[in-house]
Amino acid sequence: LHMTLGGIVAIVLAILAGWALIHRVRVPAAIAALVWAAAVVYVGTVQDWWVGAGSHVAIEIVHPLLGIGAIGLAEMLAAAIIRKRASLA
Repeated sequence: LHMTLGGIVAIVLAILAGWALIHRVRVPAAIAALVWAAAVVYVGTVQDWWVGAGSHVAIEIVHPLLGIGAIGLAEMLAAAIIRKRASLA
């Protein structure tokens, strides 16, 4: 369940970043969000290997930071897209 939710967060973040790029809203943040979504997926898939290699403390720090950062970027991009759509109406 946890990995599924992480995958969903990464997909939604990538979709929001795509929308932001299409609408030219916060383009640098949208590019960063795409990289961030890829990092979430990468860390999520290799963290078992890192734990086996003795980097459990690193995962305990990186894992929550990536998740919280992904949620924050998604909220920021969604708000910017909504503001842009409201200004066009």
